[in-house]
Amino acid sequence: MKYREVVITGMGCTTAEASSPDALFDQILSGRSSIKIDETLRTLGLPNPISASISQAIWDVVDAQVQAEGTRHTRLSLFTAGQAIAQSGILGNDHDRAGIFMASNRSPTDFVDLMQAAGAIDKSGECVSLDTLWQSIKAQDGRSSRSRRDLSAMAIAGRFCPSGMVMTSNDACAAGGISIGTAYRYIRHGLLDLAIAGGTELACEPLSFLCFSSTGMTYSSLSQDPAAACRPFDRDRRGMVLGEGSAFLVMEDAEHARARGSRPLARIRGFAKYAEAGNVLSSNEEGTEFARCMKAALDDAGLDVRDIDHINAHGTATISNDACESRAIDLVFGKHAADIPVTANKSFIGHTIGASAVIESILSVLSLQKGVLLPTLNYGNPDPSLPPLDIVTAPRDKKNLRTILSNSFAMGGENCSLVLEAV
Repeated sequence: MKYREVVITGMGCTTAEASSPDALFDQILSGRSSIKIDETLRTLGLPNPISASISQAIWDVVDAQVQAEGTRHTRLSLFTAGQAIAQSGILGNDHDRAGIFMASNRSPTDFVDLMQAAGAIDKSGECVSLDTLWQSIKAQDGRSSRSRRDLSAMAIAGRFCPSGMVMTSNDACAAGGISIGTAYRYIRHGLLDLAIAGGTELACEPLSFLCFSSTGMTYSSLSQDPAAACRPFDRDRRGMVLGEGSAFLVMEDAEHARARGSRPLARIRGFAKYAEAGNVLSSNEEGTEFARCMKAALDDAGLDVRDIDHINAHGTATISNDACESRAIDLVFGKHAADIPVTANKSFIGHTIGASAVIESILSVLSLQKGVLLPTLNYGNPDPSLPPLDIVTAPRDKKNLRTILSNSFAMGGENCSLVLEAV
């Protein structure tokens, strides 16, 4: 079977302090962190209220451009997907061989919902009156939408792709990568001509933040400098820092893009996804499961380890995840492992969960275009218990950059890797 070539023709990205892909790339290139004390979380008394939540200045930009009802999640998704669609040039055209593939792990029961449910407890205090709760929900515009994970994907479809298919993913930290990979396979096998793939996550809302904190995986030390909290692969790493963001790609069959005169930004060369059923919060200590996924992505791309020029690591700054990923890189790349530059974007923007893989893919595409590797913040003390890696700590010119392996390894054992290639 002859597979189709899959290219990226549009990108959109919104994070804590950046409202476009180029703005985020420039922010990281200049060494500016988005991680700060979250005043809302501190006021509520939550432990270690450090995060990379979206600033009010960015919300002002979003709300000025998106005239739509619904939750912040939906408005942010429409804003960011709109960037990618505008760049691709498909705006205003309906496509019957198109799809929406969107990642989001947002809980259908958030802090506001819990407060609303509390008001529906009956007089005996033993149960919630569903009739009372439903009447309360109906009385507030948009509130019933909070029970649907696919609302933002449906809003994007309704505005940009009304006759296409819609698919949502809630595969934790790998959800964004899985959305890209699923769209890639649909296009590659000729089932679709184009797709909008991405993810949106607002993980710094109080209930979500509290739930993540309860796992013991988030940053667990007091720090005078929030920007120094996230330390991927460093000996002194103390857990991940949560972030918020949204990112989308427009992906197309290369022939479809050429026929309409679109200029590809990069090529998706390979993808692999594996599930492991070992431990909900960590992978095999030896890194064998992560390695299996990375190797499968290289096989799908038809590439050898010597063909990879750069690794955009999952790099969460947790003790176990960074150890597993380091060992996996060593297993896959062997004697070449220490020579491949590695970047961890989460050190600047926090862990945006379902959006993270898409954001990191966009930053990888920009690195391919600009010939520059982005730095990793706060890496200064190599962990002597791990294989040595070439962690990029300052912007690095790499003019012959051709291929990047981008990893996403999620809680629950959902692992995926993407291979991105310059065009």
